Amino acid sequence: MGATLPTTNPPIRVAEEYAMIDCMSGGRLIAGLMRGIPHEYLAYNIPPSESWARQREAVALIVKAWTEPEPFGWEGEYYQFRQVSIWPKPLQQPHPPIVVSASTLESARYAGSIGASMGIVRYADLAAAKACITAYRESALEHGWSPTPENVLLGVNVCIADSD
Repeated sequence: MGATLPTTNPPIRVAEEYAMIDCMSGGRLIAGLMRGIPHEYLAYNIPPSESWARQREAVALIVKAWTEPEPFGWEGEYYQFRQVSIWPKPLQQPHPPIVVSASTLESARYAGSIGASMGIVRYADLAAAKACITAYRESALEHGWSPTPENVLLGVNVCIADSD
């Protein structure tokens, strides 16, 4: 669904590459900004306990890179840049729509709080998926917007066969 930000994908590089894709596609990019799974953190010697803080900081940095007209510095907990100024800027204004993974209540609330679409993959637990969607909608409303069905992406396994 998109780049896994907190592990090996530098946010500024993702911001610039996604902006280029948005320009090349005529403004059709939907930017997937994913957090990843514990295995990915362990593979890169990053404590999984840092995943949320890294994700939130990376998304905030990417959005600022897309929307800030002037060069700026970034001194965060995980990312430090003396000067950020990406080129090109995205075609879509203020920035391309964002989708984040939202398979937990915390991640669903986060998606709603930043105005992003939610992407959820629940292989068998539809009740948990429904709870995440409810948390997402409630968070979005608390943050002044109302998601539509197009803002909820649900991945499920499907088998098509001649018989059961």
